[in-house]
Amino acid sequence: MNNTGRLQMSLVKKTSLEVDRAVIDLNTIGTISLTKAVLPHMIECRQGQIVVVSSVLGKFGNYHVHLI
Repeated sequence: MNNTGRLQMSLVKKTSLEVDRAVIDLNTIGTISLTKAVLPHMIECRQGQIVVVSSVLGKFGNYHVHLI
């Protein structure tokens, strides 16, 4: 089970690019990194499944986030 995520609850104009990058890095590269870590063992065993779970916010959004 591969499940990670981070939500930044702040105004877009007040959120630093560093924070934006940290959120994107965790939410994308974190998932890819874990998959790459377990993949060699799964290939060696010739079996396994990777299940990636995302947040429901990806579908519905978060009405608390303001753009201005």
